[in-house]
Amino acid sequence: MLTGETDRVGTATFHLLRLLATAIIAGVYLALAVGLSPTMTGLAVLCAAGLGWLLRGRLRTSRETGRETAQAMRNLYGVMADHLGGMREARIYGAEQHHVADFERLIRQNRQTVLRAVENMAAVRHWFELGAVVTLSAILYVSIEVLALPTAQVLLLIFLFARLMPRFSEMIQSYHHFVHLMPAFLSVVEMERRCRAAAEPTPHAPGNIEFRREVRLERVSFGYDTDPVIREFDMRLRFGEIVALVGPSGAGKSTVADLIMGLVRPDEGRVLVDGVPLGPETARAWRARIGYVGQDPFLFHDTVRANLLFARPSATEAELFRALELAAAREFVSRLPHGLDTVVGERGMALSGGQRQRLALARAFLRDPSLLILDEATSFLDAENERRILESLERLRGRMTVLIISHRRSTIRGADVVYELCAAA
Repeated sequence: MLTGETDRVGTATFHLLRLLATAIIAGVYLALAVGLSPTMTGLAVLCAAGLGWLLRGRLRTSRETGRETAQAMRNLYGVMADHLGGMREARIYGAEQHHVADFERLIRQNRQTVLRAVENMAAVRHWFELGAVVTLSAILYVSIEVLALPTAQVLLLIFLFARLMPRFSEMIQSYHHFVHLMPAFLSVVEMERRCRAAAEPTPHAPGNIEFRREVRLERVSFGYDTDPVIREFDMRLRFGEIVALVGPSGAGKSTVADLIMGLVRPDEGRVLVDGVPLGPETARAWRARIGYVGQDPFLFHDTVRANLLFARPSATEAELFRALELAAAREFVSRLPHGLDTVVGERGMALSGGQRQRLALARAFLRDPSLLILDEATSFLDAENERRILESLERLRGRMTVLIISHRRSTIRGADVVYELCAAA
């Protein structure tokens, strides 16, 4: 959508502007022709309109091939993304040929759609030019044999019509191109509508928010589309406590974290921070006080230093190493080829899963948050590194609130409060 479809929208805009420019030029020629012979000009316009009406079926074909091309490109990009993202699994299960077969099938479909579109455009041009020749011949015959126009006037009319008919041809071709590309514009508009509908409301006056006592969820319910995930859920996170949230997969643990961070809004109930309802006016200020680490943390294709400074650009070297120490990451970072200036690769793929999690933890610690949310954030760590991180959390007890979402009993054994979610029936 951001590359192929927007490029097609640009091409459609070019053809629309070309259509308008050609129409203006054709209007000038038409005005001159009307001044010479209104009758013959009317006949020419009538013939051109008749040709356009006869080619209306081709217009439907242009619209259909436009929709097919848009869908074919979406499918093609989807298969490519699946193959590149799942290359490891494809090799393990020997599914390379399956991906290749899908790619070849979609390439054939795309090629057939493009060829059909090109063939349709060529047919439009061919039939219109043929019709233009017949029309010009008829105009010449009527001008000489029926109306007996003077030779000079006939020659001038022929010249004007010879200039006018190609303009009509260009207009029809540009319109067909525009109609062919119109589905891309509609797709972009629809995507923009969906994004705006899902976007976080922009506050009129951003407010500040403090976390000194507690975060409370009061009878919160939330669902994706029509499927409820959380029903009338109550929860309290007191400042300085370590709180654990456990439950089976699909019970809504990560959804609770999203609700607390204000990334989604509850369908019913409310989220309160020190008694202040969490809403659009306070969401950004609230998230500035939160550190978050997920199970599969995202790292930028940049250096270790840049990934850490993403959380707090003003951090000093000493603060960086302190955060790495708290996350049990200082030792492995010091062994990297260029230390803090080592590039971690796309999505951090030059590092192991445990190393990525520890860097993400260090990034969260560097922010010095009031609330630290760890969503299965130690799932890739060995027992020793997990123990060191839990000891760091113990040292931070009382300075920040920690919400731990985990399946491991070892991870939650030091929690002050444990909440358990049950899977929806």
